[in-house]
Amino acid sequence: MLNFLEMKLNLLQINSEERMYKEYYMAQNDPERLREFLEIFKDDSQEHLNLWIPELNSKPIEFYAEEDCMSDSRQNIAVKKHNRYMPPFKHRHAFFEMVYVLDGHAEITINDETINMNTGDICIIAPEATHAISVFNDDSIVLSILVRKSTFKETFTSQISENTVLSQFFMRIFYSDDKNSYILFHTEDDDMLNHLLDYLIWEGLNPSEYSTNIMDNLLKTIFCYLLKNHKDNSQVSKTLTTSSTDVIAILNYVQQNYATISLQSLADHFNYSTSHLSRLIKKHTGTTFAKILQDIKLKKGCSLLENSNLPIKDISDLIGYESVEYFTRIFKKTYNMTPSEYRQSKALSSFSN
Repeated sequence: MLNFLEMKLNLLQINSEERMYKEYYMAQNDPERLREFLEIFKDDSQEHLNLWIPELNSKPIEFYAEEDCMSDSRQNIAVKKHNRYMPPFKHRHAFFEMVYVLDGHAEITINDETINMNTGDICIIAPEATHAISVFNDDSIVLSILVRKSTFKETFTSQISENTVLSQFFMRIFYSDDKNSYILFHTEDDDMLNHLLDYLIWEGLNPSEYSTNIMDNLLKTIFCYLLKNHKDNSQVSKTLTTSSTDVIAILNYVQQNYATISLQSLADHFNYSTSHLSRLIKKHTGTTFAKILQDIKLKKGCSLLENSNLPIKDISDLIGYESVEYFTRIFKKTYNMTPSEYRQSKALSSFSN
C-alpha cells in the first residue's frame, strides 16, 4: 500500500547533506562563524566529497550527461530530491528536467530570467539550457524528474501532435537553435495531476522490477493532463528570435500535414520560395525538410504498428508513402528491421513485461 503522507514526511526530513549546506548557509552573514565552518568542513573533507562549497571547491560540475543521472541504460526517467540550502550553481545537461514543487517554494534562474515557483508548479527545462535552482527553507520539497531527450522525441511527441503550447515547446527544442527554453505550469489545484505525480515520484524513489514501464506510462498520462487542463495558462521562455518563431510555425504545420505535404506546398503556404524555405529550415534545425518529414512519418508509423492492428499497407498509405515497398525499405534502413519485425518485437516486449 502506497503511503504518500509517509513519503512526504520522509522527504521533509533534512538529510546529512542538507544539514551541512544549511550550516554553511546560516554562516554566510557571520565571518567568524563561516571561518569556523570552513575549517571543520576541510577536516571532514573525505566525508563530504560530493558537496560543493564555493570557498573550497574550484567549481561544481557544469554539464551532466544522461549516464551521470540514469543508473540503468534501460531507465528513461529518474527522480531526485533537490537538496535544500545547496548553493545555487549554473549548470546544464543532456536531458529534460521537470522541476516540481511538491510543497513550498523554489527559485530557478534560466539564462537571465528568474522564475519563482510555488506548491504545484512544474517547470520543464530543455536540454542544454543553463540554469540554477535555489531552495532555502526547511518546509519546501522540490523534486527533479529527469527524462532522456530520446524518450521525449521518440515517445511523447507522437502523443502531442496538435498545435498547442506544449507541441510548440517540443518543436523549439528538437528543431530550432534556441538553447534556453522552458515551460512553466501552475497545477496546485489539479488533484488528479498531483496524484499522478505522487505515483511517479514514489516509483522513482522506490524502484522495483516494473518501475521503468510504470513511470514511462505515468509521464505520458501527466503530459495529457497538462494539455487537457493547463495548456492555456502556461508560461514559456521569451528567447526566440523572429526567424526561430517562423521555423516553429513551419514545423508545426509539417507535423499536422505530414501525410500529404511537399516542400512546394509548404513553401506556397508560407509564401516562400522553395530554395529560401530549404535554407531557413537547414539554418535553424541543422537538417533538411526531407529528413524531418521522414522522421515524423516513421515515428507515426511506429506508433500505428505498436498500437493498432492495421495492415502494414494501410499504415503506409495513412502516413503518406506511395508504396508499401518503399515504406518497408526506408523503415528497415532506419530501424534495422522491417515493419512486421518491429510490430512483432513490440508485441513480444509487451508480453514479457
